Amino acid sequence: MPDCRGRHYGRGFCRPHYNALPEVQALARARMATPRNRGRRAAREATAESRAKHRIRSALPQARAAWLAWSRTPHGRAVLSLRNQMRRARERAAQGSLTPSEWLAVIAGWAGRCAYCGMALEEVTQDHIVALARGGRHDPLNVVPACKPCNSSKGASDVWTWIADRGLSWADFIGRLAKAQAALVTS
Repeated sequence: MPDCRGRHYGRGFCRPHYNALPEVQALARARMATPRNRGRRAAREATAESRAKHRIRSALPQARAAWLAWSRTPHGRAVLSLRNQMRRARERAAQGSLTPSEWLAVIAGWAGRCAYCGMALEEVTQDHIVALARGGRHDPLNVVPACKPCNSSKGASDVWTWIADRGLSWADFIGRLAKAQAALVTS
């Protein structure tokens, strides 16, 4: 390469021009496809994914602050009030009822653990196995204690689809559900 000022080696090419040759690039691609180097490629991709997740996580506090600011506006308050009214109406319209003593019995039946992931509960939330929005009942056999992450991520989705999506075991959930409901029926 006459216009190149790099150091030229045995074949008359500097390193950048040598590496740009099609046959050299083909060899490099073949070398990267070997089992030894697949891990390196995966590590590079994982690093890129990690950087993307970090960008998203760093944006979360800003998003939360924006949501809080919105929720304090007259429009935000009106929207949230309407959502709460709709939820209370669904609870009133749902068949069945759940008294505070029944709710405490439900928590005791699950031994103070999340019905889905099995973690010990610090902050207990009520979750309907079949969501009220999907016609579920508001009674002790349809309400389970759940940790906030599980309850929030499940939302109104179908419990069986949600369990499969989260990678949790159906058999474990059904076993814990049967044991907890048997404790409810006997109490």
